[in-house]
Amino acid sequence: MTPNISLNRTCHGIPAWPPSALVHPAPCGQAGIPQRAGQLYARHHMKHPEDFVFHFTSAGAALSILTRRQLWATDIEYLNDRLEGQLPSKVLGWIVDKPENYLPGVQIIEKHLGALRKSLNQGLVACTISFSQHYRSLPQFRMYCPPAGGYAVGFPIDYLKEIGLFIKCDYSRNNLIEWSKAYAMRFLSDATALDSDDLDAVKLCQEIIRRKPYIQERVVAALTFKSEEFVNELEHRLVAFGLPKLFRESQDRNLIIPYSAIDLPNREIEVRLVPGPNREPDLASRSIGSLSRAAREAGTVWSMGHLSPGEFGFRA
Repeated sequence: MTPNISLNRTCHGIPAWPPSALVHPAPCGQAGIPQRAGQLYARHHMKHPEDFVFHFTSAGAALSILTRRQLWATDIEYLNDRLEGQLPSKVLGWIVDKPENYLPGVQIIEKHLGALRKSLNQGLVACTISFSQHYRSLPQFRMYCPPAGGYAVGFPIDYLKEIGLFIKCDYSRNNLIEWSKAYAMRFLSDATALDSDDLDAVKLCQEIIRRKPYIQERVVAALTFKSEEFVNELEHRLVAFGLPKLFRESQDRNLIIPYSAIDLPNREIEVRLVPGPNREPDLASRSIGSLSRAAREAGTVWSMGHLSPGEFGFRA
């Protein structure tokens, strides 16, 4: 990530229940025995999937999301890929080293390039949680869910945009290069405007980043731009700035991961639940009913629909 960050298998034929069945479950049977969750289901088909993004996770995490109404955003320094998030700083480093290759014809003072170089060692603490536009992606179920199986929890994009900074990842190398060149030109222009004889490159860098949000812009860009090899992920990210105050075990239980809890407003929205490949597919499908009932018991008013992968198959 950005250096020196210092601040702060298939489930068949299990339909879904409509919102009314979730909020107002059917009455108990004649003997007073509560109905099974499966009896609350009604057929549901995915409408406007482009309006949703999906978080791939374990059964326990899905239960926590639906009952606590929280998302856990991981400190960006602890993401799975240590190279992830370094692309803008890497390209800016190329520009500093060989400005004539990227900014031909621009007269640049060496001290200003030095200030830009120094700024690349500055950062902000940020946490993020990932989503995908895919809801039947076999690679993502395998990568982000436990080997025995997992779930994808889908939220409306507009809902997530209201909560915080919501980013759609960009996999274009050309866009990355053009963004970096524009960023460098703005920084160098401010360096020219603010320069004075009593400022060296370090102090000039400090003055520029004190006045302009360059560091936050670069951290956001670091979370936005990804390598073209990951383009099929169609990733989106919800970002929270600030020092994380919570800690959890890593999935392998060998690390302590800092994270921030992002509270989700408890209001009427549509949420989609998708069971992934599972060694117990029938039980995984039944668990959808348990997840929804647990959410209802916890006071969650979201309307939850179930998508069965058996209806559409997984995407490789």
